[in-house]
Amino acid sequence: MKFCSRCGHSLSQKLIEGRTRRVCESCGHVFYKQLKVGAGVVVERDGDVLLMRRGAGVFAFPCTWCLPAGYCEHNEAPKQTAAREANEETGLEVAIGDIFGVFFFDDDPRGNGILIVYRATVIGGDAACDGQEVEALCWFAPDELPEALAGGGHDRAIQAWKRSFLRQ
Repeated sequence: MKFCSRCGHSLSQKLIEGRTRRVCESCGHVFYKQLKVGAGVVVERDGDVLLMRRGAGVFAFPCTWCLPAGYCEHNEAPKQTAAREANEETGLEVAIGDIFGVFFFDDDPRGNGILIVYRATVIGGDAACDGQEVEALCWFAPDELPEALAGGGHDRAIQAWKRSFLRQ
């Protein structure tokens, strides 16, 4: 951020609250960097979890496996995001259940954030991928998970699912 979102003047750096922050020279507005918020789903079937393989042309984590998930829109609750992204990326309609977990990430080139993962149940639709953003959909058993897992909290969430499943 180089210019103030309130008045358009340039920002400078100042030490505020023990951190270097961007501050507007004109109106005094302090720009606070915020975590990105993403939401996704763990969908299980007969002890397997549904993962999707990201396309080769995507910006972050190409050709890796992840949960159906995406960033929350500014006017969208995380549960809505999780259901929307599951449908957009897999073709499946899901019912959102309880929170599975919340995972911090600092490895995404788009910025640091948290990934809120919900348990979900398929209630309709047909599994399909677009071949661009999502190259493949596959069900994996806990002991057969792929090695190439996406970052952005997905790797942590998938490993947490594996640990929770194996404890049952």
